[in-house]
Amino acid sequence: MIDWNLLNKLEGKELAADNVTKNTVGPLTLFKYTNGCHIKGRWNEHNIEARGIIFNTLTGQIVCRPMSKFFNLGERPDTSIERLPDCSYIVYEKLDGSCGNAYLSDGQIMIATPGSMESDQAIWATEWLRLHLEYEYNTQPFKLELEKCTPVFEIIWPDNPGSNVVNYGDRTELVLLTIRMHTGQEIMPHMVDAFAEKYGFSRPLTYNHVLSNDMDDTIRKNEEGYVIYYPTVGMRVKVKSSLYKMLHKMLNQISPKGIVDLIMGREYRHLQDTLEKNCPDMAKQADDIAAALRRKFWDLKFLAKDIYESAICIEYRDKKKTRKQQAAYIQKNSPQNVWGLVFAMLDEKYNDELTWSVVKRGLKNER
Repeated sequence: MIDWNLLNKLEGKELAADNVTKNTVGPLTLFKYTNGCHIKGRWNEHNIEARGIIFNTLTGQIVCRPMSKFFNLGERPDTSIERLPDCSYIVYEKLDGSCGNAYLSDGQIMIATPGSMESDQAIWATEWLRLHLEYEYNTQPFKLELEKCTPVFEIIWPDNPGSNVVNYGDRTELVLLTIRMHTGQEIMPHMVDAFAEKYGFSRPLTYNHVLSNDMDDTIRKNEEGYVIYYPTVGMRVKVKSSLYKMLHKMLNQISPKGIVDLIMGREYRHLQDTLEKNCPDMAKQADDIAAALRRKFWDLKFLAKDIYESAICIEYRDKKKTRKQQAAYIQKNSPQNVWGLVFAMLDEKYNDELTWSVVKRGLKNER
């Protein structure tokens, strides 16, 4: 499928507007929508396709076309229950792994994640898929399938660096979610089921739930939620449990910067209490980061205090310690990142938030 129009829109206007990023390997370029596009809702018919779509930029050929972006129930006017299609739907289990999209590159079977052709998840899934097909099934027919369509998988892997919220234990596999033709059309669910059976892939669980605004109450602990799929119109909406959304938000805060913000806002204990009840491994990870940050805090505070005490005790021939003399001493005898702390102590304006701000500035290269 050649689509120069979509390629030019993504590589031109959408890239310039910071609505998409691109990841290039050889002649292949993958496009992924940005966080800014998502947060500010700058969606249009072009960037909504940028969920890992891959082009051969020399030929304009689409070589990988995963599912387009879809939204939570009630997130947008068109996903409110009142606006959803009046036709049959399927309620699928929503898995909490990493999305993996299969494609061909130089005749080789590959998996890409929505943002990269070379991520850890993509590399692991590519190896798993090749071994799965080579030792149990016929690889060549699968390659022929990839010339015209994109099987979309959920990567379930115990060592997934994505640190997902749901714990699947030792479960290790690619779960087939759907198949999308390079033209943009999705294959009907019964045909995806047949494809999965042919090549030995599992499929997400299905439920008999009735769509409602409170159906998230039926989601059990250690589950992400549901995907509601309308096959005849090709539309999807997500339903996530309140607990999952809270934990996922907390997961995003388990970074040095995120934890500093929580400590400064006196919210860290709430995060820790919630994680200890629901995700003990994540709780330990957060505590390890917090402990390292507190060590940085106290090192900076004690250093600033030592320099401050030395600055106020320095003596000169005229026995008069001017601000200029103190400043010269501070700048000569301490690293620049503590100057502000020492001056705040001299002016009796110091508080711990100032030190935490210095700790946070020092994390500019950390996630």
